[in-house]
Amino acid sequence: MTTLHVAPYASHFQFRVEDSVVCDCCDVADAWADLPTDRRLATAVHVIAVGTARYAVVPVAVHLVEGAPELDFSRYRHVDEADLLLPSGVMHLDDGVASDSPTRIPLAPGRYRIRVGYTPATEPSDGQGEHLEYQLWVWPIPLAADPAVIKQGLEVWAG
Repeated sequence: MTTLHVAPYASHFQFRVEDSVVCDCCDVADAWADLPTDRRLATAVHVIAVGTARYAVVPVAVHLVEGAPELDFSRYRHVDEADLLLPSGVMHLDDGVASDSPTRIPLAPGRYRIRVGYTPATEPSDGQGEHLEYQLWVWPIPLAADPAVIKQGLEVWAG
């Protein structure tokens, strides 16, 4: 397993995981509008928007794994997952604003499952919304699967 730690700016209470080449600023606005209220991921072609509880810099750990990880879900407030198609093989964590150092992760071209776990941060709240850490697990998959809520948080929405 390879783990990368990044801190994107969650503009409009989200950061995006997308294909770096194919999806240059893909639009997910319609995906949020049609989203069931239990999900915190909005999906569109080549992009997943991860909903955040803060409009600020958020801590994210990206775990590159070979298959679906077995996790102790009791430590997470909420867990969602969805597919991401990466025809270019370059995954980009986009903060929604112009970034001097975007996070680009080279992978084999193909389809990936992205699981996002929301955990309470160790830092105290500063009044900008619940302070959460975001754990992303990324693994290759052969076939498409529907987005899924693996664990529903106590609140319908943290933001």
